Amino acid sequence: MKILKSEKGYALFLTVLIIVLFGILTVSLLTIVMSGVSKNTIREDVTQAGELSEKGLQRITNQINHDIQNNIPEKGVSETQFITLFEHVLQHYQCPEAGTEYPVKAAGETGTYQACVDRWEDESESGTLKKVVIKSTGKVNGKEKTIETTVLMGADGYPVPLKYVLSTNASEACQQDAKQCTGGEGNLFIHGSPTIKGNMKVDRNLIVSDMAFTPARAEDYLLKEAYWIESILPDAKDSEIELGGSIYKYELPNHLKGYSLVKNREKLNAYNAHISRDEFRSSEYKELDNIADAFQDHAPIIEEKELFRDDVKITEIIEKFKYHYTDPGVIQINSADFKLFEGHRTFKNLKNRRPLYGYFCAKGIFFDCFLNLDRTYTGKFYLVGNNNDFHKFAVSQDLHIGRELIDIFNEGIKIKIN
Repeated sequence: MKILKSEKGYALFLTVLIIVLFGILTVSLLTIVMSGVSKNTIREDVTQAGELSEKGLQRITNQINHDIQNNIPEKGVSETQFITLFEHVLQHYQCPEAGTEYPVKAAGETGTYQACVDRWEDESESGTLKKVVIKSTGKVNGKEKTIETTVLMGADGYPVPLKYVLSTNASEACQQDAKQCTGGEGNLFIHGSPTIKGNMKVDRNLIVSDMAFTPARAEDYLLKEAYWIESILPDAKDSEIELGGSIYKYELPNHLKGYSLVKNREKLNAYNAHISRDEFRSSEYKELDNIADAFQDHAPIIEEKELFRDDVKITEIIEKFKYHYTDPGVIQINSADFKLFEGHRTFKNLKNRRPLYGYFCAKGIFFDCFLNLDRTYTGKFYLVGNNNDFHKFAVSQDLHIGRELIDIFNEGIKIKIN
């Protein structure tokens, strides 16, 4: 009997021990499971907060770009105006002081985000391209995630002075209303077959012709003649063009063609009216849909117009290239050949690598140049010949590049500038 009672007591103890152990294991397992669920929830909140902060970055970046683009007119703005606009937009989205609202914020089903511009600095010397530091914070169920990133914003492809080999400019009033344009403003006329190497900018219309206009070499004297000569269309290899208007081909009327002393004044008047035209509705102007039809073998690629453009300081740029006949290394020259009537103001087949300065010498039949030198001459100078090769050439007044006095019919002219 004693043995049986002892065995029953031991069995009871084992049963209770097993129950206690399983209870502890169950509680521990539940604790671990609940802890994992809690950590997963926290991690999910942080992840969602990070996603919201990224949305904030994307939104403020898009908003800044939109505001800049929306405030730039179709005709573009100057570099100075662009920088002022750019910085004004950045200031609008700058991070606020404590207790004030953020410039960009949003709330959704999962949480909220807010974003702002912390600071910025110039990336380019011009100030048109900037490094912008943006902060964005996402918040979900009290959990926050802040992202700080640096974004390059602005524009780095702005035009610079002398970027274009050919360019025209129209006033703001002209670009807004064609009726305000005067004297062919903003149009580019290309007559004959120049070869253009480099980019072009035309604020309004491009007009080409396979005829070339030339005034007579003796137009200031006895022979009064100006006429159009047959040529071909221009050529523009490896070139781009920013075109603000349309493309036209000028078909010269028959009565203006050919050589005739009688029609000189009529031709001059027609030419001046042609280059001063602001509309091209008459029959001699054919509008072209394809720019390739306006050029002989190689046509420029039409590019989008720049959103903004440089303040071209014309006076300062001219001064950089200007030189005087008294400057070191400058060679003073006049015409090597005697010219009846016109004196020594015609230069032919110049060949020199040093800076050249042409001056006027009213040399007649019997007088030497030193007795007739006039550095204050206000008339035209002429450059002729088909074998010119020089580096720099300057005159004090207008320079007419064309044919010689004795060339009643056209003679070619060639100029190589290195």
